[in-house]
Amino acid sequence: MNKIVGAPGSGARAYLARRILQGETPAGVEAPKGPLVFILHDADSVEDIADAVKALSPLFGQNPVIPAVFGDDARERLASLELLRGGARLVLATPEGLNAAAPGRADFSARTVRFRAGDLSPRDSSIDALLAAGYQRVEFVESPGEFAVRGAVLDFHALEPAVAYRVLYDEDRVASIRPFDPISQEPAAVQASAVATPAEEPQEGARVVDWLTEGALWLLGEGVELEAPEG
Repeated sequence: MNKIVGAPGSGARAYLARRILQGETPAGVEAPKGPLVFILHDADSVEDIADAVKALSPLFGQNPVIPAVFGDDARERLASLELLRGGARLVLATPEGLNAAAPGRADFSARTVRFRAGDLSPRDSSIDALLAAGYQRVEFVESPGEFAVRGAVLDFHALEPAVAYRVLYDEDRVASIRPFDPISQEPAAVQASAVATPAEEPQEGARVVDWLTEGALWLLGEGVELEAPEG
């Protein structure tokens, strides 16, 4: 693993990350085949770099980077697993976040609930699947990881993207899917599909770090000690 030196502060580290992801690696460092993984000593440092990466986006044109963040927030970690599955190139994490329990890739995929307009998918089966994925049933959806049912309508708030969706059923068929604002309840335009990724970490099994062993470039902040994972 490589130590971060000469990059004091979140802005400098975020800029270094963006340069590496553009193929401009420091001398002696190979460009990563997988994600670039920054390990910082605490969650505040991780969030500071995430904010700095976002702030630097205009400097790098039409090439946005959404980091997968693994800190203290379990829901954020689960949302970031979906980003990794989708090919996220930048990971920001604490050592504790990397060692947190996580579903394995196969289990994560199996517990993901998919909705597609026109599909034959009984509402009760979707309710059972959301419960199994760790979603909490409530009266009205307000936050990620919640769902609500009213007659032929099933609302759920996904973790990644952090969007609330309204699924309308026509008997056992998905008639329509619309994002909506949980505060105003105003729906947006219909869309073809929506996904509810797992909202609950397992008690045991895989770890977050198990998702990151293939082709990753690891950079450690000052004072961080971590054994290089195999792979």
